[in-house]
Amino acid sequence: FQRCVGMDALNSLHSTTFEMDEKHGTKYHKRLLEFIKMVQHENLVIGGAMTDVKGDRSKGPTEQEDPDLSLHIVDRDDKGVYISGAKAHQTGCINSHWMIVMPAVRLTEKDKDYAIVGCIPVDAPGITYIYGRQSCDTRSMESGDMDQGNSQ
Repeated sequence: FQRCVGMDALNSLHSTTFEMDEKHGTKYHKRLLEFIKMVQHENLVIGGAMTDVKGDRSKGPTEQEDPDLSLHIVDRDDKGVYISGAKAHQTGCINSHWMIVMPAVRLTEKDKDYAIVGCIPVDAPGITYIYGRQSCDTRSMESGDMDQGNSQ
């Protein structure tokens, strides 16, 4: 279910990490290939979280009043990076095993903490999902009571 965003992201990351490693001598491509092998071996589903909530669209991520309107790095240590922020329209993430997060806008040097691409277990501590139903779903044909929240 909804593997398209995850698969598209993996395809893009395959070529991008290869080129990065060639240019900068990093080891991202090898790590990506190891991750893909694990995903294939365990038959896991990867969703994608690309869309930032953005806030004022005339401003970049570092210019927003709230830094959490876009996903960004808040800390680094020997275990890795720690991120904070929001994503919208997380295609298939709620029923996936992992989610790939990536920026959705062009970034500049001052936005370097927002230039993060990674894969996160969907049940990692600190992740909150707000689930909305699709406009094309079948709820108008369903019987029974439906909690409409605080509608008035």
